[in-house]
Amino acid sequence: MKIKNIYFIVVTFLVIGIVIKFTYLNLNSNKPENKKEEEINNKTIVVPEEIQKDTNIISEQVAKKDFKEIFSFNGEVEADPDNIINISSRVSGKVTRVYFKPGSYIKKGRVLLELESFEISKLRSKYLSSLNKFNSTKKNYKRLKELSKLRLAGEQEVINAETDFNTSEAELKTDKANLISLSIPLPDKDNFHSEEASKIQIISQLSGIVISRNVVPGSQIDPNQILGTIGNLSKLWFIFKIFENDLSKVSEGSKALIRLNSYPDENFEGFITFIGKKVDSVNRTISGRIEFNNKSGLAKIGLFGKAEIEAVIYDTIVISENSIFKIDNKEFVFQEIKPGEYEPKPIKTGARDKESVQVLSGILDGDFIVTKGVYNLKSRLLKSTFGEDE
Repeated sequence: MKIKNIYFIVVTFLVIGIVIKFTYLNLNSNKPENKKEEEINNKTIVVPEEIQKDTNIISEQVAKKDFKEIFSFNGEVEADPDNIINISSRVSGKVTRVYFKPGSYIKKGRVLLELESFEISKLRSKYLSSLNKFNSTKKNYKRLKELSKLRLAGEQEVINAETDFNTSEAELKTDKANLISLSIPLPDKDNFHSEEASKIQIISQLSGIVISRNVVPGSQIDPNQILGTIGNLSKLWFIFKIFENDLSKVSEGSKALIRLNSYPDENFEGFITFIGKKVDSVNRTISGRIEFNNKSGLAKIGLFGKAEIEAVIYDTIVISENSIFKIDNKEFVFQEIKPGEYEPKPIKTGARDKESVQVLSGILDGDFIVTKGVYNLKSRLLKSTFGEDE
């Protein structure tokens, strides 16, 4: 029994000791992260007047201004769907001639290819037959109508002639609409030859560069089969992905500079014309679109690159990158209290570019900070605070 009591007492003291230790550590965690930071914050560096000229320390007044931040986004070049067409035929047939090649420039209205089609021959023949019937019934109806006025034709004859005329007119309109819907030119009955009845030309509906060609003479083609692609590539799209935390940094209308991986020294200027309305549930990004000019013709559909987009932060404190120094990965600046006296101030920074940094806290508009001679003062700070070993 006594052994159990002794064991219980020992365990109790061990538990109490552990609790006291963790309590002590927790209390100390609320203090500054290290002694060095505390000592630095309370230190003033005094540079005697007689050596101030030799140290070449220069201070400048802090002022608020607009800060331009550059963000980079990966993306890919795409064609504007309104400036690209697929070449196709609405009827089946055999290709007899092809007049376009990949890379060549095509003007709108130019003949791209010719083909022969039995279907076209039937439609044209039917149209001409309907046209002849229409002209005949029209002429007969008009003749009987005049004879009726002279009482030389019966009323029923006129009615029958009018019915035939209306029927032939409806048939002609239907046959004409069938040809137009298939982009088949209407045949001229006075200059129509039977050997031309089955032939048709495919015309370009857009001026641009031939991107692809998928047909050769002798090919048997089907309706809506893609025979080639023509695109106006003078203006292109750059589609890029925006992560959620960057969404507030871009807006429609913002200027963008595109650099393609294939042409790192070439700049393509454009503007953001669209930011998507839906977040991709897989990678949590939103699509953006930049429209840019491709006057040089270097940009190609499918090329990858980066878009640099400029965002403006208005009325914020901006200082030179050279004004900042680090101790234990914490950023500081030297504030000039009066000529020859300087205090290290911890700062919190935000956006930055190659030369300037936005300051979120630590210094105020109107303060004077050291912009030249920072490392001289840092050396004095470390020596005076931690001794020569520092």
